[in-house]
Amino acid sequence: MRKILPVFFLCMVVTFTSSGQKWRYYWWEGELGGGIHVAFNDLNRWKISPVGSVSLRYKFHQYAAAKFQIAAGQISGIDRRDTVTVFSYTTLLVAPSLRVEYEIFRAKKDLPGYNSRGLDMDLRKYWVYLFAGIGGIYFDPRPADDLPEEEFKKYTWIVPIGTGFKYNFHRAISIGAEVEFTFTGSDYLEGYSPGHSSKNDKFFLIRGEVAYRFGTTPSSSLRVR
Repeated sequence: MRKILPVFFLCMVVTFTSSGQKWRYYWWEGELGGGIHVAFNDLNRWKISPVGSVSLRYKFHQYAAAKFQIAAGQISGIDRRDTVTVFSYTTLLVAPSLRVEYEIFRAKKDLPGYNSRGLDMDLRKYWVYLFAGIGGIYFDPRPADDLPEEEFKKYTWIVPIGTGFKYNFHRAISIGAEVEFTFTGSDYLEGYSPGHSSKNDKFFLIRGEVAYRFGTTPSSSLRVR
């Protein structure tokens, strides 16, 4: 992961500084998403749980965009030994993050649309992108019954990376899907860490999204194409 992120951001910097007319691609989008996630921790690592998200996305370059996202979900688990419950928990997760997307493939055919300045937005019917970011996560695991509770911080950093696909079926509306793997800085998302554990908890997510693009028009008073 330490090698992937620098290369990813270096490619974006080179692209940003080598192309002109960036103002053509400025616009804002609001996104709502939902899907499933799987927590890789010390208990029930293959249990599927729902997750939802809300995002604000800023398209600032022909091939790139920045996105602020808040995702929320819940995980739970149980540790039984010889039919005896040794530990069980449930926790709400809230994870704000800032991400950068970079397109790696796009359709050749464009979709007519203009931004608030009356300029061609270079909208494509569909595209594939990579993304990476940084953020934090809040968690508050509650052991069930009278089971012991350990002392630990209830927040830590996260690093999400992944890939996504988007399809424009209207100049102002798009749908998409993302596959994400999230690294965290804690081994206590379930409120428990065995003494032999040396790896932090992680997440795998699959999410669908619907986005609305602000400030678009079907035609331009400037007649710019």
